[in-house]
Amino acid sequence: MKVLFVIATTFLGGFIGLFYGIATVPKNSGLAGPAEVLGYAIVMASVSLVLSFIINRKVKPEIRKKITITFLLICLIPICWLFYRFKTNKSTDAELSSTKKPVTPISYSQEPTAALGLGMMRPDFYSKRVLYFYNSPNLEKSVSDHTPSDSLVFDQSDHHQYDITYAPPWFFPAHINMGYEILYMKVILQGKDWMQVEVNKQTGQLTWVNANEVKLFYWPQFLLSVNSIEKPDLQNNPLKVLPLEQAELWKGATFDWMIPVLVNENWLKVSLRDKDMRTVGEAWLLWRRDKNLLIKYSLLS
Repeated sequence: MKVLFVIATTFLGGFIGLFYGIATVPKNSGLAGPAEVLGYAIVMASVSLVLSFIINRKVKPEIRKKITITFLLICLIPICWLFYRFKTNKSTDAELSSTKKPVTPISYSQEPTAALGLGMMRPDFYSKRVLYFYNSPNLEKSVSDHTPSDSLVFDQSDHHQYDITYAPPWFFPAHINMGYEILYMKVILQGKDWMQVEVNKQTGQLTWVNANEVKLFYWPQFLLSVNSIEKPDLQNNPLKVLPLEQAELWKGATFDWMIPVLVNENWLKVSLRDKDMRTVGEAWLLWRRDKNLLIKYSLLS
């Protein structure tokens, strides 16, 4: 009974430290949070272990027996709770993983749109296998205080390629081609912990994601990462020799490709190349006016 008393007391102390850590450690502590909670549990378990040896010497066997039974019954409560949480999370993950993969559209280029937004967002599916969506969150509270409304689930194939294994039926982002691991959503609003994104480019449906789990590319940065600019309407948006409305028109050899080089506010400097990708000149192109995107671009050649 003495050994059982020591075990029960040590476990009870550890559970007390564990739940104290869960209640006091801020939820936005990141990776340091779980370590701090575990630290509380270890400290309290160690203190309880020492106390159990001291109490063992001073209490009568009858009292020790009653205390041991009481402590064991109390320990059953957190054990059952942890088991329930484990089973619930495991069932949820299995349900998401087994969901049949939806047919997702492939988009190579972006059509001009009035809803320009801030830029494009890319999920970090290399390290985060689930991207959660949230509806109308309280922006003053952390993401961990909210319940997701839906999600994207990613997985890696035998060929080490990442793919989507589950997506909501309404999911139709700005760009998606998982064969090339391309996935971008337009960003409408940016906050400290939250980001509002467009998840259906046809209907304009918006939702919220955790801003700390995605990568934001503002429009200048995003345009410089695309493969090429598709030939614009040069009658209404001609090439200029300088990034000014009143600048002279660019006049030079014919070209087949426009490769982004620099961004200067509303102007994009492009390298003009022939069909063999030889440079034939450089010019400036107006890529936006007010909140309107004036150009088309291609992410792939």
